[in-house]
Amino acid sequence: MRKLFTLVAACALISVTAGLALAQPPVDGTYKTTNGDFLEGRSSTSWATMTGRLMPGNVLNIESFDGTSLGTQWRVYCMQAINVTLIADLTFGTGTGSKIYQITYVGGVVELDGSGPWGGGAPLYTGVVDSYTELRTIQYLMGNVTGANSNHSVSGHITGFPAGCIALAVGNGVLIGDTDPNMIPGTDTNVKPADYPAFLDPTCAATGTYGRWGNVGDITLTVSGCLVPVEEKTWGGVKKLYE
Repeated sequence: MRKLFTLVAACALISVTAGLALAQPPVDGTYKTTNGDFLEGRSSTSWATMTGRLMPGNVLNIESFDGTSLGTQWRVYCMQAINVTLIADLTFGTGTGSKIYQITYVGGVVELDGSGPWGGGAPLYTGVVDSYTELRTIQYLMGNVTGANSNHSVSGHITGFPAGCIALAVGNGVLIGDTDPNMIPGTDTNVKPADYPAFLDPTCAATGTYGRWGNVGDITLTVSGCLVPVEEKTWGGVKKLYE
């Protein structure tokens, strides 16, 4: 009788625990900044040198911005560039025109505040980036960079839940400035303002003063399939614990 009671109690405990676990993931849905569902953001990319544009090893940091504070609603950060490929060169003899690059990143952390529209009961959702690709178009005038626009495609998951259950698409990443003295000659200060995310190193620690910064908008966050935990306990497995 005691063993039966223990099994029943254990079953009840697992049932409650499972119920709590299922309440914690973010809520499935498609959320858009263009609909006002959540905040747009700002970005920074750290460089090893003052002119380290497009170098493998650069680290990307993106955070929400509410007009005053960074990262209060969401963050995607610590992605390290490992491959930069020139897709198209649309410049002509004077070095004027544009070039399109594909940048592939590895690593990265995802944080979603539980008070966002995806909230399902947890105060904070923390996960990892599974894949990250950026397509960046850079504009040039006489060999000098005058601006850049990017599209980002991100796949990630909340820790403990299936890979790929979070997808983030950034439709409009705009370069504002960087530390390269050849960036927008005569207008760029070459010093990152304090209201843009910190430059990070691959360990996610704040690092030096070199890099680029910009704004990110037209963001779509898709949450799908985060409701089922990666590991599930079977009834047979539970019984063996008490035999």
